[in-house]
Amino acid sequence: MPASNKLYISSLAGLTRVAKTESDQVVDLEIEYAHERSCVGNLYLGRVVRVMPGMQAAFVDVGLERAGFLYVGDLAGNGPDEEPPPIESILKTGQELLVQIQKAPISTKGPRLTCRLTLPGRYLVLMPGSDHVGISRRLSGEEERERLRLLVESLRSDQMGYIARTAAEGIDQEAAARDMEALGRLWLRVRGEVERGGGPRLIHEDSGLCVRALRDMLTTDAFEIFVDTDQDAQRAKTFLEAFDPGHNHRLRMWNRSDPMFQAVGIEQEITRALVRKVWLRSGGSIVIDQAEALTAIDVNTGSYLGKTKPSETILRTNLEAIPEIVQQLRLRNLGGIVVVDFIDMEEEEHRQRVLEAMEEALVGDRSRTQIHSMTELGLMELTRKRVRESLARQLSETCPTCDGRGIIKSRLTVAYEVMGEFAARARQLRPAALVANVHPEVHDVMVDQFLANITELGQQVNCDLRIHPKGSYHPEQFDLYASDG
Repeated sequence: MPASNKLYISSLAGLTRVAKTESDQVVDLEIEYAHERSCVGNLYLGRVVRVMPGMQAAFVDVGLERAGFLYVGDLAGNGPDEEPPPIESILKTGQELLVQIQKAPISTKGPRLTCRLTLPGRYLVLMPGSDHVGISRRLSGEEERERLRLLVESLRSDQMGYIARTAAEGIDQEAAARDMEALGRLWLRVRGEVERGGGPRLIHEDSGLCVRALRDMLTTDAFEIFVDTDQDAQRAKTFLEAFDPGHNHRLRMWNRSDPMFQAVGIEQEITRALVRKVWLRSGGSIVIDQAEALTAIDVNTGSYLGKTKPSETILRTNLEAIPEIVQQLRLRNLGGIVVVDFIDMEEEEHRQRVLEAMEEALVGDRSRTQIHSMTELGLMELTRKRVRESLARQLSETCPTCDGRGIIKSRLTVAYEVMGEFAARARQLRPAALVANVHPEVHDVMVDQFLANITELGQQVNCDLRIHPKGSYHPEQFDLYASDG
């Protein structure tokens, strides 16, 4: 029986895309350009360029375009509950230190750095600066958590810290030992590079997207893995043989002539993830507006009227919207503050059902998401961990016409602005003639609707007023110049 969960890895001309589907629904999508590989997880030998006691933080040059930001709480050596000493007593300008990028540069912000290093394997995460053994919070069974804790404790001989990942559920001693040995060899190589000095420079680059997806997206559930290039097939085979032989037989080469993402409907899902309005099956919709500081999601009933009383129709629409909202959060890589405006529910019981449904839907999200509140007006506030740019920012550019506003001034508005400038400039300069260069559509409006006004104004100010169309102009752009006649 074929697996219901699938991982599709597609590469073309320096672009790698990975899509994860569960029950034929795309739930995760990652994109990586060869010239813009993600730096999250990379280790750098950095050099402190500025210590800021007032913020208890420092800027560290790691060799990227912008210096990284390091908070005192992210320095190694302090327990999570310990009060760290002042950062100025630990770091000095020019000092070299080993750091890891935990958040990629976003917009105008440099990367977020940490000295609490983590090196992920298939089942374990090595924490070189710690001796703590932890278990993924997504593993809820106390018996399995304790089994994994004892297993890791029994295998480690270096007193370094480890975390058992979600994928470690059910693994045996052989698999855990294989992961631990591979991570130990990696850490030895990192230490050797650090001893050479010479920062700022890259010390260790995290795996490319193909291997990273296999490492991070595969769970204990049965998966089929599809690749469409020989290079990715070899990378996947090498990784699986070394870290997860149990999945090796599920690797498939895409041999059909039609492109993989198009054939299985992923291209359509990507297009859908870039539009503002997403329709629900009932006829309702969700509207997603992404701003700099937060994302607002509005739930609407649309044409859905239902066959029961209005409160039941509202509840049903809100509940139907939840899995779509969560899918879009994951698919669009939306992070930071998210505010969901559900349709107003009068009954407390209905609001509670929506809250519980959202909590349940978020269980499968790889990014940590927290629900902070649910108001009587149906506003739900969430925060979702943001580690990379959203899908819209990866795949689109700011509109050169509206400059990202989503609207431009109407032709009529611009025409009135030109008329105002005609009056002001003519009285100020008193030229024989005044010429306005405008966008062709504004020119047409002025000819159709303002010709008599232009003539009348010209007589009042004793000036010949003219308008010229300029096809290269922005719709809001115009300029005036004086002419001798």
